[in-house]
Amino acid sequence: MFSGEFDKINVSWQLVCRDGRILAPETVQSGEDQTYHLPGGGTVHVRWRIDQHGTRLGTLCYSGLEDIEYIQFPYVVYKDFPDNGSLLLPKQYGMLLHHVNTHLHTADEYSNEISGDDIVFCGEMIPMRGSAMLTDSGSFLFDFRDPEWMLKTCIYTRPAPKTLAFFGRHFVPMDKGRTAYALPYECGITSFCGDWFDAAKLYRRWAVTQPWAAGKKPDKRIRDISCFCWNRGLIDNVVPPVIRLGEDTGTTPGLSWYWWHHNPYDTDYPDYWPPREGVEPFKNAIAELNKRGIYSQVYVNGMTWDMDGSSTWAGGEDAIIRRRNGDPEAFPYNTFNHHRLGSICGTVKEFQKRLCAEVDHLAAAGLPGVYIDMIGNATHRACYHTGHHHAPGGGSYNYRGYREMVREIKRRHPDLLLGTEDCGEDFMDLMDSFIGFHISVERFLFDPDIECVPMYPAIYHGIMPIYGSYTLPDGIPPYDPSWPEDGKWKNEKDWINLFPDQFYLELARQLMFGNIPTLANFQMKHCEEEQFADIYKFIRETIRFRQENLQYLFDGEMLRAPEIRCPEIDVDFMARFIYTHEDAMKTPRHRRPVIFGSRWRAPDGSEAVLLANWSRQKVEFTCDGKTVTMEPRSYCKL
Repeated sequence: MFSGEFDKINVSWQLVCRDGRILAPETVQSGEDQTYHLPGGGTVHVRWRIDQHGTRLGTLCYSGLEDIEYIQFPYVVYKDFPDNGSLLLPKQYGMLLHHVNTHLHTADEYSNEISGDDIVFCGEMIPMRGSAMLTDSGSFLFDFRDPEWMLKTCIYTRPAPKTLAFFGRHFVPMDKGRTAYALPYECGITSFCGDWFDAAKLYRRWAVTQPWAAGKKPDKRIRDISCFCWNRGLIDNVVPPVIRLGEDTGTTPGLSWYWWHHNPYDTDYPDYWPPREGVEPFKNAIAELNKRGIYSQVYVNGMTWDMDGSSTWAGGEDAIIRRRNGDPEAFPYNTFNHHRLGSICGTVKEFQKRLCAEVDHLAAAGLPGVYIDMIGNATHRACYHTGHHHAPGGGSYNYRGYREMVREIKRRHPDLLLGTEDCGEDFMDLMDSFIGFHISVERFLFDPDIECVPMYPAIYHGIMPIYGSYTLPDGIPPYDPSWPEDGKWKNEKDWINLFPDQFYLELARQLMFGNIPTLANFQMKHCEEEQFADIYKFIRETIRFRQENLQYLFDGEMLRAPEIRCPEIDVDFMARFIYTHEDAMKTPRHRRPVIFGSRWRAPDGSEAVLLANWSRQKVEFTCDGKTVTMEPRSYCKL
């Protein structure tokens, strides 16, 4: 079954018991149908088939075994994994992990379901149900053809030096007395020659035929948004710069409005209404934006309750997801007031009723859209609460529960546009946009082995609109005045000159990835003051270039990027976002090419190469062998 191009890997399976014992075959059988009778009782059956594309698709079931918590299948071992090999990881847009043989994490950096100290990566597979090993001598795509979202993780470990193991960890629903289980989907292994882009396109063959993607078309109201302003705070600070940007560009930007609610950000959830400045001023602001054709959406958190705030309700604490060790899943996202936000299990209807009531207020206020945070990337977690209406551990209860909530919102408000967090699959059919702010990876990750690549656009561009980046025109995040005063930075510096390239690089990269460009904390001073003149000019130029190429940058399919040979320079990045304390900011330095480029196919079949020079220098370079010259901080189309 696994020979020829599969000779580099050994394919097996493991079952993990609740007490940590691992059951595995002494010898792996080679046929399509494999039956294993385990010492002490119990049977495991594995079946493989080959589809029309040459992908090996396997299923596994077992019987006569108690207390099985995880199925680890396929369990793939690659001995002598090459030093220059890399991994395509299912995180955010897609991440490449380099220097795999020296990369290592400890178990406590991941969830408490993991044991051992040889972890290379563990992830929930939000943007795609799979991952890939990439080498010059042959690559392997692993994917899970799950039409729902049964709980699973993608794990790489290093069982020996230069040996890489991959497995899907599939969570078994731990009903009392369960002695048998069958994986309800097939697991694929595809051998191919190529890189991350080839892996994404192989996965796309299956993904675009699935219910979440097949037949989906973006809403025209999202297509009309020329640029998102990700603004926070009071009306006079949030609304006027969006209107001004629209006037200066002759386009309709969009407003994603946070901190509109009466409570401090990341505090007192799930209560938001009434607005911070009162109901009538809020409605008037929305009416003014609507009159100008400017799309607006406001923030609510889709799945958390503040355990330390004033928002109390009977059974609230009991509704929180319980971890494997019994602890509630709760995080003090707000590092200034340290309130713990508990993650609510998707089976808890009372929480969802409360959130739907909040959305009712917003729709009645005239809003065309609502952003529902977290459910796009945080509903893939196992709950071990024995009192909830699901078996502890595995299943799809979180996924199904929150999808029911979104369907209810859409039933009540069919014209309301909805967005959520991260580039995902499981809410794609119900959502109108996703925010993908981790495209500004240098602000959040300090691991030099990680590279952000546009895997998600390579699969889903033209089907699911993405906006977002934590791109700050002046380097200064907003600070909620409702937070403790001592958390606010006391000594702001001239960040524009200290980090002269970061803003331009981030905005250009958004465009080349096919994002709706997004500005964080965009204010009137950025439109008016001389010190921001160059930045504001680049913003307007970015919007102009995108609007001229919407058939590619919104409607099109991403093709393989052009081959660009250009200078690279060291860029200093300001690693800072809203919860970065003044003494904790890092300034990583990364080497980056001065030219970004992407290639697209429009719905009419035309193709174009789009290029961005984000640097301060005029640059001569080659693109697909052709010599091109670009002015500083400019765009061009070939």
